Amino acid sequence: MDTQTAIMTLGRTEPPSSTVAAALNTLDGEITPEDLYAILSRSKVTRLAHAALDGHTGSAWADRLRELLAEEVRQDDAWQADAAPKMREVVAAVEEFGGHIIKGLCAQSVYPRPELRHLGDVDVQFPQWAAARPLVDWLRERDWVYDTDEMPWLKWHDNGSLYGQVSLVYPDNENPYARVDLHIGSFSVGHAGLLPLVGWRSGTALGLPATVPSVETSIAITAAHALCDQMLSVKDVNDLHALVSHTTPDWVSVSELCRSVRAEGALARVVNAVRQAYPESTAVLPPDLGEETGLELTPPGAEARAEAFASLAYEDERARGAGEAAATALADSARRYFSADLSPRVADPDGGAAPGDPGRDRCWRLVPREVWEPLAGTGTGADAPAEVTSTELAAGITLFGAANAWAVRYGNDVLVPTVWGGISRESLALARRLTAGPA
Repeated sequence: MDTQTAIMTLGRTEPPSSTVAAALNTLDGEITPEDLYAILSRSKVTRLAHAALDGHTGSAWADRLRELLAEEVRQDDAWQADAAPKMREVVAAVEEFGGHIIKGLCAQSVYPRPELRHLGDVDVQFPQWAAARPLVDWLRERDWVYDTDEMPWLKWHDNGSLYGQVSLVYPDNENPYARVDLHIGSFSVGHAGLLPLVGWRSGTALGLPATVPSVETSIAITAAHALCDQMLSVKDVNDLHALVSHTTPDWVSVSELCRSVRAEGALARVVNAVRQAYPESTAVLPPDLGEETGLELTPPGAEARAEAFASLAYEDERARGAGEAAATALADSARRYFSADLSPRVADPDGGAAPGDPGRDRCWRLVPREVWEPLAGTGTGADAPAEVTSTELAAGITLFGAANAWAVRYGNDVLVPTVWGGISRESLALARRLTAGPA
């Protein structure tokens, strides 16, 4: 058994005891327990690995690995005690408001032992902002706050439609124990790619009724997620195996969905990893998906990641019909974006802080008050413009602007848009004025 197969064996669902023993024999001496634990934790399969080690004792190496896994499981148990009730409230609200549950929670329900599948964020999807708005209001009324690490962001499709993501956490950003990632529109891939989310079915999430993607779309999301992470995660391997163990998907549709975001190679990588990790499986997998994308159990460095997204952006734009110059410019933008320091800061010079024209390749991050307000108290102040214009970006979302000042209001919330992290002093002054009352 090779090292990669052995690692995936420990993190897969219900591995035979003899296979676990063979995996442990392969890994003992090849990798330290600490390094192996780091890989399993990064792949979010520590619960599965801890269960797999049940009955396999005696080796100091294996006992140390078990100790590391047990501590994470203990911490996760304590976290779930707080998080799971809140997450169930959100799942019920999403169903009430006509939304969809995507990614992890809908895959968890088809695991042989769902309780062993990693419990993470509640990933929610609505086709348009207007449909998502009731859930955002519901969360804000219950004291969920905007995530200050992965701030809300907006982009615009070529046809003018808005899409994006709003991430909220509970109870605060200091020690959040529950998180909602609310996806608006298609699933964003890389710098400017979009995976269509079409085809929905009745399912469950956390034991509650939920509307979830078709199996074909869920598999495509899994492949796109691997591509976005630039990593082969054992969790993704397990998710795909669980999905195809219950039905035979339309692999032509899966392949075509993946082709729309250049994720065919990522799909091939994950499918072949399923064959590798589950050699006894009777799940029907496609015979040939072409060349694999080189995804490993350890993610690449920042420079390699930026180059990968630049290449992805170029290929995607060419497939959309763009010329060489336009595709190269988009690739350069992707390389810069995934290499840059995007942390919010007072712009110097201020002229670099305007969000610019909307588009698929221009991500308007909306900086919450918790982040921009401390910036407003630093450095030399500025006056808010006497007169501002207003533009409704979407239902209830209004952009205020004048000269070099920009701010967005949604209900009682005031956020400041930025692309590269720079925020002008005039924008901070305008945001303070909007927070105090009407523009």
